Amino acid sequence: MPPLCVVGLALAAGQWAWAKGAALLFGTTFLGIALACMVVYIIARRARAPSRVGLITTILITSALTVPLAISFFELIRESRLEADIRHELVSNTVTFKRLRLVAARFDWYSTPVSAQLSVSAGQAVSPSQVRDLEAFVTRRTGQDIRLTIQVSRYETVTDATSDAAAPNGSPAVLDAPSPAAAPSPLLP
Repeated sequence: MPPLCVVGLALAAGQWAWAKGAALLFGTTFLGIALACMVVYIIARRARAPSRVGLITTILITSALTVPLAISFFELIRESRLEADIRHELVSNTVTFKRLRLVAARFDWYSTPVSAQLSVSAGQAVSPSQVRDLEAFVTRRTGQDIRLTIQVSRYETVTDATSDAAAPNGSPAVLDAPSPAAAPSPLLP
C-alpha cells in the first residue's frame, strides 16, 4: 500500500506511530527520487547553474531525514534484541516453558506496557498465576514491563499398543482390534 494511503488510514484510526513511520517512508522515497534525478541531470550536463541550489537544498533535507531514520533503525534493533531476550528467557529459564513449546510470538511495541501474544502448544493448561509469574520474571530479567497473553493449543501424547505400559488393573495395555490377517490396514499397500 502506498505510504500516503497508510498515513491517511493510520491518522483516521488514531495510530500516530504508524502515521509517522509511513510519512517518514514517503519523505525518504520522495527525496531519494528527486536527488537521484538531479544527480543524473548534472552528470548528463543537462542541469543549469540555478538548479544546483535545488540540489544542495535536496541534499540538506535528505541529510536531515537521516536523524529520524537512524533513530527508527536503532529502535528497531533494540526491539529485535529485546524480543530475542524475552524468547530466550521464557524458553530457557522458566519452569513453565519446560513443558510448553513456543510456536509463535507477536509483540506490540506501541502499547504501554509492551504486549506479547504467545502461541504455545502444551499437554496441560496454563494458569493465570503462571502468566503473572512469567510477566514478573521477564520484567525482572529484561527491565521491560510486559503484558503476556498466551494462547494454548492443547495436545495429547499417544503411543502404540505394543508398549510395555500397564493398564490400570495391572495387565498389559491391549487394543480390541482384529488381527492384521483378518482386516488389511488402509495405510499399507
